[in-house]
Amino acid sequence: MLRELLHRIVSIPRVYDTVQKLAGRDRIYRWLAPCLADYSGRKVLDVGGGTGELARIVPRAADYIWLDNDAQKLKGVRQKIKKVRAVLGDASQIGLKDKCVDVGVCVAVSHHLTDPQLADMLSEIGRVCRSRLIFVDAIRHQTSPLSNLLWRYDRGSYPRTAEQLRSCIERYFRIESEARNAVYHHYWLCVATPRTDRGIWNKNLPFLVMQTANLREIAPDLELGQDGWWISRKLSQVSYPEHGNALCFSVEDSSFWFAHRNRCILQTIELFPPPGALFDVGGGNGYVARAIQDAGLEVVLVEPGLAGVRNAVKRGIGQVVRATVEDAGCCQKLFPRWACSMLSNTSVTTRVS
Repeated sequence: MLRELLHRIVSIPRVYDTVQKLAGRDRIYRWLAPCLADYSGRKVLDVGGGTGELARIVPRAADYIWLDNDAQKLKGVRQKIKKVRAVLGDASQIGLKDKCVDVGVCVAVSHHLTDPQLADMLSEIGRVCRSRLIFVDAIRHQTSPLSNLLWRYDRGSYPRTAEQLRSCIERYFRIESEARNAVYHHYWLCVATPRTDRGIWNKNLPFLVMQTANLREIAPDLELGQDGWWISRKLSQVSYPEHGNALCFSVEDSSFWFAHRNRCILQTIELFPPPGALFDVGGGNGYVARAIQDAGLEVVLVEPGLAGVRNAVKRGIGQVVRATVEDAGCCQKLFPRWACSMLSNTSVTTRVS
């Protein structure tokens, strides 16, 4: 009740601007301003524009276009900018023509959106923008007590890590540069160009869905367990540290190396698009499998360790197998091509063709 009342009060344009200023908005805008300096004479779309404060750092000769779904915020922006070009609407269905603006700017919007809403918004920005996306948002930073406290009272319910945001954006854009900053919250900024050919990133592209019958055809020694994952009738011992998965799970979401490895794997998959489902063999906690799944591909994680399987399920991997390839009884004739990643001694990606 109290939280909802506070949100209603903060939605008043003048109150909203005051709160944003106290939260460090001006410092973030000073950090962001150089990214917009070269867009004089260009069309700049402010996605989720709020009360139009971004217009202060957009070059005067630029053609500023405001977009938001909040009619109350529109009143606020019209009080500041007399002849503002405004679009009152949903960022997931932008009412503009293809490639009609030069740059889309998205500041502090993504944490208000669910995963499907974020994907739709990024897809739409990629559709209407000719040259650039400039994206900034606060990120989830588990080791920052102040940031965690602020997230408890933030109106947005979907904070993400930089790695999660990067994975979402890379479906529709090629990231050119990125940076981080901290003002109470931790922030992540990226500048990206729309993909001209989305290829495997097209969320409507049909891929082989590994349904029950498909998986049993490939690995007849598997059974669907009560916990929701597949398990082999026999479980062989593997040479891997008992606490290895737990250790990796504690650092994966904040590790540059793990994120960089995922980018390399996804770029490789983009160069050699699979004709069917991908099998992440020895996939551990599902960090790689989740990135592949988020990219719109069907993936099956194969991991013999119980801790890794449980962590993969927590990460939302749709198809999880607790087994080794041998124990699952995989028919190797159904795997004529194996694409092996040498980036990790615990993660090998295979594909069915």
